[in-house]
Amino acid sequence: MAIGDQAERLRTIISDLRLQRDERPNNRIITITSGKGGVGKTNITINLAICLAKRGFRIIILDADFGLSNVDVMLGTVSKYSFVDLLKSDRQLEDILSVGPLGVRFVSGGSGAIELLNMDERQLDGIIDKMAPLDKMADIILVDTGAGITPSVLRFMQASDEVILVVTPEPASLTDAYALVKSSVGLVEQSKMHVIFNRVADMREAKDTEDRFLTTVERFLGVRMNSLGFVNHDNAVLKAVKKQQPFILEYPQCKAAEQIRAIADALLGTNRAYGIERGYNGIRGFLSRLLKGA
Repeated sequence: MAIGDQAERLRTIISDLRLQRDERPNNRIITITSGKGGVGKTNITINLAICLAKRGFRIIILDADFGLSNVDVMLGTVSKYSFVDLLKSDRQLEDILSVGPLGVRFVSGGSGAIELLNMDERQLDGIIDKMAPLDKMADIILVDTGAGITPSVLRFMQASDEVILVVTPEPASLTDAYALVKSSVGLVEQSKMHVIFNRVADMREAKDTEDRFLTTVERFLGVRMNSLGFVNHDNAVLKAVKKQQPFILEYPQCKAAEQIRAIADALLGTNRAYGIERGYNGIRGFLSRLLKGA
């Protein structure tokens, strides 16, 4: 496809999404997770969020890595309040929202937020009411979960409109990612499962890892996952992390930044399957599925 055609197609996709935003308050809720820690999941989440914001979308990150929240740390900020304050005080949604680069807003999970999965019906209804304004505040909500196969991660995957699994070529990452997909069978619709391959050495390793992983999960689990692309192991990423800055802003011309932009395009390109033909349920639907069971 020619560059001009690609640009026109992207403009059409964005126009369609904005039309949806005007017609109803529902937003697209995407959980980003991994089979193990240390694969760059939060870094992918932050840079993807900024890339989407650059394309005109209103983005909010929910840091759902309870007990090890680090979205704010990676952005070089300190959140005054966290999700815990929404649970245990009279704080409102506006109080706990922090603002990052390009207007990307985020909610820090905070230690103790895992309690929300064990609240009674009245408390759950109260939290859902407090979070309901997100429907009118964001076009896309990215949920950055903890790593591994835990009940909370599986519930976030089940409740979301879509899931992005971050995997690296390391054997442990591939094995744990496979185990997570296996645990999600019957809970998560395979049609909403995406994967990103991070920290690949080169195109050859990227394609080899992609082919082996996708073939394995389809052959043995019957799950057909959609690959959104890959991100190279890039020294610019490491430098940006040390500076507590998103690499897509600190080093916009680096290879990893270019690849994140391609991944954002691929994610937006799935909208015709996920957004127009099958509407979203918004934050109320997400929270009801998450907190009260799908």
